[in-house]
Amino acid sequence: MYKACIFDLDGTLANTLDSIAYFANCALQKCGYESIDNEKYRYLVGNGADRLMHAMLGAVCGAGGYTEDDIGKLREIYDDLYESDPTYLVTNYPGMHETIKALKAAGIKLAVLSNKPHNCTTVIIGALFDAETFDLCYGQQAQVARKPSPQGALLIAEELGIQPKD
Repeated sequence: MYKACIFDLDGTLANTLDSIAYFANCALQKCGYESIDNEKYRYLVGNGADRLMHAMLGAVCGAGGYTEDDIGKLREIYDDLYESDPTYLVTNYPGMHETIKALKAAGIKLAVLSNKPHNCTTVIIGALFDAETFDLCYGQQAQVARKPSPQGALLIAEELGIQPKD
């Protein structure tokens, strides 16, 4: 039997797509670009904010139609907006709370590992779940390689005292 479960945040524990799309489109508009349809963000997200910025500008400017300075400016505005209210438009998935409670009741250690910035990850998890729900909660941090690298998951296993196979 497994001894621990590591969950992603975006699209697994919570529906954050509308939130990400909202702040991303606000940042695009502040930089003078057109918005992107919310559903298109489903295919742009998942690899961290830096790659999201590239994907967004690629969608509105075309490949090669932007500079690294454009990326940096967009990222700074996006981060400021997103960090101002990371739970905005975030919703729970039906049944997720019950699933998490059942795992916790079965003695399974629980953790979150997200490519979302660490500070936003902890705020969202803290707003959606009771404080004692997860044993560890990690968002993207400079010293840990972004998923799909196994580094974050292996670090969590080590900190929980669990073998990766468990």
